[in-house]
Amino acid sequence: MNRATNKFHCDLKHPTKKEMNMTETEKAFAFSTSMRGQYIISQALCLAIDMMSAVEPEQLKEQSNISDMEYLRDNIYPMFHIVQQTTEKENTDVKN
Repeated sequence: MNRATNKFHCDLKHPTKKEMNMTETEKAFAFSTSMRGQYIISQALCLAIDMMSAVEPEQLKEQSNISDMEYLRDNIYPMFHIVQQTTEKENTDVKN
């Protein structure tokens, strides 16, 4: 992983020497800090928030977990949410 650019090689067919010596945990952490990894985590948070927010009845919602996920989405992993909002806005603009 190149910390200056936050880029992880992540080519499983042709790993670098450094990647071959990394543990799976180190590889997973490196992937999680890459653009692709951040996007995947962001998408997972957005989908989980949507699903958990739809739980009925209201008293079964895990509101503190939803709030914590929203905090992570908004402050660390915003990418998918930004794409989602932009797409929704464009769809609304097309309808009007």
